[in-house]
Amino acid sequence: MQSQLTDSNSQVRRDRVLVSRSLGNYWWATALTIGSIGFLVVGFSSFIGFNILPFVHAESIQFLPQGLVISFYGALGLSTAAYLWLAILWKVGDGYNEFNKIKGTLRLFRWGFPGTQRRIDLSFPIQDIEGILIRQQTGIGEQRILCARLRGRREIPLLGLNTLESQTKIEGWGAELASFLNVPLITS
Repeated sequence: MQSQLTDSNSQVRRDRVLVSRSLGNYWWATALTIGSIGFLVVGFSSFIGFNILPFVHAESIQFLPQGLVISFYGALGLSTAAYLWLAILWKVGDGYNEFNKIKGTLRLFRWGFPGTQRRIDLSFPIQDIEGILIRQQTGIGEQRILCARLRGRREIPLLGLNTLESQTKIEGWGAELASFLNVPLITS
């Protein structure tokens, strides 16, 4: 998360949010692309009965059913990789959180998938913020989420945090934001 104070009086804070262009998404898109192409090459080699690449030995693989299943997995992996590459290209989920004390608003802006609802732009009164919450969801796929708790116990997610981030770094981000807004930091 990158923060910047955009007003000379430090009354406006804008936190940049990067979701789709994370290192993990680049890693998985690349790994899926390479692996899927490998599966497709093996499946096609078993179909024609000839090794397309010299280091791929597919002569002992029957096309029906093994080669067909390998080809299916290759096509499925390639379509998943294409989805990831398009999400990276279109910056899906990227945007910013703007806390504007001058206007008295919390503005959340995110990019969605192309279409009529691509721009997601929400605004809330800043005086409705009761606190900044760090929610931890444990179990398989442990996740930490930085939220703004509004009146009526509504929670607005500001940032989904990677489990690799240190606890002190996450608490530091939350504490900075709570200090800027003059609200308490809540952990759950």
